[in-house]
Amino acid sequence: MRNKDAEGITEQRLKAAGRLAAIRHGMEELGRRLQRLSLWRPAVGLAQQAAEAGQLVESIRRRLDRKLVVTLIGPSGSGKSTLLNALAGVDDLSPTGLDRPTTRQVVVFGRDRADADAFGDRIDGAPVRMRTAASAAALEHLVLVDTPDTDSREAESHREVLDRVIASSDVLLCVFDAENPKRRDHVDFLAPYVQRFDGASLIAVLNRCDRLAEDELAGRIVPDFSAHLGRAWQREVDTVFCTAARRHLKQPNWDESATPRHEFDQFEALRRRVLETFNQAVFVVDRRLTNAGSLMSYIEGQILSAVDQDKEAVDRAAALIVAAEKAAAQSGFEALESEVADARAEIHTALYGRLAQRWVGPVGWLTATWARLLAFGSGVAAVMRGAGSSVLSVAGRLAKTGQKEAGGAGRAFGGALLSYRHALAERWPDISEALVQGRFDPSVRRFDQMLPDLGGRLDSLSGRWEDALSTEIDRAAAGLSHPVFQLLLNLPAVAVLLHAGWRTVVDYFAGRFLPVSFFLHTLLMLGIALFLSFFVLQTLIRMVAGQKKILARTLKRAIGSTEALHPMTESPFGEKIEDFFTLEAMVKEGR
Repeated sequence: MRNKDAEGITEQRLKAAGRLAAIRHGMEELGRRLQRLSLWRPAVGLAQQAAEAGQLVESIRRRLDRKLVVTLIGPSGSGKSTLLNALAGVDDLSPTGLDRPTTRQVVVFGRDRADADAFGDRIDGAPVRMRTAASAAALEHLVLVDTPDTDSREAESHREVLDRVIASSDVLLCVFDAENPKRRDHVDFLAPYVQRFDGASLIAVLNRCDRLAEDELAGRIVPDFSAHLGRAWQREVDTVFCTAARRHLKQPNWDESATPRHEFDQFEALRRRVLETFNQAVFVVDRRLTNAGSLMSYIEGQILSAVDQDKEAVDRAAALIVAAEKAAAQSGFEALESEVADARAEIHTALYGRLAQRWVGPVGWLTATWARLLAFGSGVAAVMRGAGSSVLSVAGRLAKTGQKEAGGAGRAFGGALLSYRHALAERWPDISEALVQGRFDPSVRRFDQMLPDLGGRLDSLSGRWEDALSTEIDRAAAGLSHPVFQLLLNLPAVAVLLHAGWRTVVDYFAGRFLPVSFFLHTLLMLGIALFLSFFVLQTLIRMVAGQKKILARTLKRAIGSTEALHPMTESPFGEKIEDFFTLEAMVKEGR
């Protein structure tokens, strides 16, 4: 049976190790998210908390196979060492009094020296005193630890020791003097630590309760004390035990003026909780796993609390950004349309060049001739106004030749982006103030540092424009070169040619000669047929792929709609705004 139990515990530990690894990975991911959100000032402290919590979870994972550590912590006079003696059933296990050794060292009560050595290794050389007794034989799965007083004369030097001990503990017994339970120094001292422990792993003990009236203790002191801890620690305390530890010593040595005033005492319930419930192998793994989960929940709660505090201001800033970008994009879009308006002739030339490559038959010959004439005229116009001055002079040649060239196309977008930038700058003070209210760093007020580099933006826009123009011209040419269109528009001219050819061949073999007027009429009919077909083709081009339409589609493809043009959100600043909302979503999903 014990072999099966051991196998079950091993399996439980393996599963717990995997769960702890997942929790630590989650904390590391939260830390990385917070580090990326450096402009949001609370992120620095939260990232540090996440890192420390991750280290604590790793410490829990490394000691999964060690005994459960139940630590008693309290101020001088609270009866903490007396409580340990009562639990151990040995009056002098941990010396009591203001000058006792436990004010300077850690006392470990366990089955053998190995328990103290294993614990001492984890608290990095702090002075550890091992104590054992016959009653310790039953402590198969836990050790009890008594700590230096939180308010002793050497409290500051003990703080580092207490940090290490608590970091290596699984259950915390916070001992308070029932006659003065709301001592602020002790409550405040414990506040940073209690968040590390799940509800069942955090126990408050009101010791020396026999010194108070029973009705006052149950009716006023305990409820008031529980509410006080909840406010101070920002969490509910699941369990509060009222004990009179001294009465459970073998020789309590009562002072005649300080005998118990009543029999109300929950020591036995506390003893069963510690020495029976906690002293089980399954409970050892369970406590550590739930403590790690509590740590994760605490960090997530801290992040959500900070996010909730600033979300309204950041939401307002985000709404202002959307409105500003929409207005600025419209301004830049209009400026860009004006800048590229003179590119329509070049689009026309490029389109006919592509059609000439795709069309066959008489209409194809005429289209090729027309494309040559347009190219010649476009070249003359370019020379007249200065080569490369048109915004699409480079892009037009790209669409015609399919070759990429560096040139002045990108420079022509400068006016549009400057217009965009100016419109954003006008609205930036309101946006930055909303962000500062959301605890973003005041450096967000410096507008020049918030947008991406203008030169890089120009290069990106120019490259997208060239690709988009070439793609749109190709799509228009492919649509207008459908075999059905070519067949229908070539058919009249081909019919004239076939008819003239058939008459010529028939009359030739019959020994007749057609008059010159026949051929003149044939040429006239052929010209009319080609003219009409070409007229229909041009009408289709204007309807389906006019310069304005190609230009509009190119603008949409290269830049997107005015709502999609958001260079601000592509900047490092924009990433921080996105990270803020992503962090909130990530934490809520994890919870």
